[in-house]
Amino acid sequence: MDSRSVEDVVVVGYGNQKKASVTGSLSLVEPEELAKVTTMSLANTLGGSMPGIITRQTSGEPGYDGAILNIRGMGTWGNANPLVLVDGVERDLNLVNTAEIESFSILKDASATAVYGTRGANGVILINTKKGQMGRPKITLRMEATQLHGLRFPDYVNGYEFATLMNEACTVGEVALPWDDVALQKFKDGSDPYLY
Repeated sequence: MDSRSVEDVVVVGYGNQKKASVTGSLSLVEPEELAKVTTMSLANTLGGSMPGIITRQTSGEPGYDGAILNIRGMGTWGNANPLVLVDGVERDLNLVNTAEIESFSILKDASATAVYGTRGANGVILINTKKGQMGRPKITLRMEATQLHGLRFPDYVNGYEFATLMNEACTVGEVALPWDDVALQKFKDGSDPYLY
């Protein structure tokens, strides 16, 4: 272990401590590593990047990211989300811009999260954002664009072809045919469009 890692200061629930004197289980994430990954949410960035962090995607809707983050599994039947504090204020993890993060700590066990009581039972994520500095203004721009589209669309059949294929499938399984010849003819000529 080099001298730099022993002298590192980490953010814990009750202030800052030297890394060597922390007894609770916590993980530190370098802000530079978070900024490298291109995802729509910080929760997806954390998933799989460190032990004990699990993310689940709850939506497949394009443009919406419903990622849920769990620390060391689910700790309760109700809301199992960890407590996320950004500069001491509770916020949604997915609304945090990775470019604004100065320090990022994840408190995992009971001794590390005890100061937060029952609210910290599912783990605590502590984020400190960058502060302003004296000097000339510095402007940074990062642009990303994503286009979502289907890879392949199925070829659809009309009602008559569908009913014919259903009948063929039922003959293989020796099941009664769902459509008789009269119904197939109505599918084909469109004489009863409200029923067939």
